[in-house]
Amino acid sequence: MQNVKQYLSVQTCTLLFALSALISERVSADIMTIVFGRGLFAMLLLTGVMAFRHGLPWKNMRAGDLSRLVMNGALLGLHWFCFFMGVREGGVAIGTLGFACFPAFVMLLEALFYREKLSFTDMTVITLIVAGLLILSPGLVSAGGVSSGMIWGLAGGLSYAVIVMVNRHVRTAASSLQASWAQCLGCMLIALPAGAPGLLKTPGSELWLIIILGVVCTGLAYTLLTYGLRQLQAKTAAVVIAMEPVYVIALAWLLLSQTPDVRTLLGAGLITCAAFISSRAQSHTAEA
Repeated sequence: MQNVKQYLSVQTCTLLFALSALISERVSADIMTIVFGRGLFAMLLLTGVMAFRHGLPWKNMRAGDLSRLVMNGALLGLHWFCFFMGVREGGVAIGTLGFACFPAFVMLLEALFYREKLSFTDMTVITLIVAGLLILSPGLVSAGGVSSGMIWGLAGGLSYAVIVMVNRHVRTAASSLQASWAQCLGCMLIALPAGAPGLLKTPGSELWLIIILGVVCTGLAYTLLTYGLRQLQAKTAAVVIAMEPVYVIALAWLLLSQTPDVRTLLGAGLITCAAFISSRAQSHTAEA
């Protein structure tokens, strides 16, 4: 197989993204503290990597690009907040699977705001996702813990869909690492008022988990993803990243002894299949 290193780097990136859900479940600090710490420590790592390789991250970066990326980072911070809330309220599997529904939100938003007609593939993806959600959480509108976790997970998926839409229609001249750095800065800034005081009060037993979340699961993950995309086709990376829920359920099973039931596995299978179909369809459209 060609480009084995790049393929493995994207696989590792996806594994680290999945690991972030498990780590957040172990931290009892306020969610805004987790978001702030993740953005801060990821930004510090990316600053070091870029300073070593290319110079300071803001070097040769246009002010307009920086401001747009920081604003997009604020949206990313909102997504992280919803995602971590989903994990805390519903568990790692439910929270992550709610986020994995973002392809359906992208399709619906494009149909709503850009008058793009839903294709047969789009309808198939949406149907699979809805079926998966009904299997995972039949009482979605109830006040139960799993249902609230699913709602927060879906909010994470919707917020990520908005980020995808913004990235598609707002172009910048920044490199991938510069964009990652600026967006982590935006995450840190939006969480600063509540997150900074909370981080200072976080006990050492949890602070190191937040550091790992920022440095390894975010900064290193983005670096690996950037490296992988140098040689891999976008469709290959998209399909790999779509497997994040599978990694989450497997890690929760192995590390936390959270054995998934048949309902979770079936719902996860449908939603992951939908994400896979969506990734393939988008890549073929881009190549046409």
